[in-house]
Amino acid sequence: GFSSNISAGFACGQDFLTSWDCLRMATLWGARALQLEHEIGSLSKGKRGDFFVLRFNQAHLLPAHNPLANVIHSIHGSEINSVYCHGKLVAENGCPTNLDTEKIKAEVLLCHNQIEEFIKKKGESRENKI
Repeated sequence: GFSSNISAGFACGQDFLTSWDCLRMATLWGARALQLEHEIGSLSKGKRGDFFVLRFNQAHLLPAHNPLANVIHSIHGSEINSVYCHGKLVAENGCPTNLDTEKIKAEVLLCHNQIEEFIKKKGESRENKI
């Protein structure tokens, strides 16, 4: 991620970011920067409880001598197994758990057809003006 690239740039001197610093930047420090540390940034009672669960059995994450460093420097997003928002499961195995995907697909197709019909009518009205 971005913060891990920064840490690589500062690694020449003594002032470099550790994996823990990168994690804090993405969580606690990020929440503080947004002035939302009372709501987000850590898993604490009274906070939102947003987090994800990783599949660590991916080849590029093994061996896991330092799992945090692996996450900071090697994760792509495909390793995310589950996503929780406000403590509730909202996605598992890359699929949303709280959405009616069939209904959404039907609505998208309906909108698509309406747009095509609108464009067709606009084209016909332009031809009549020419």
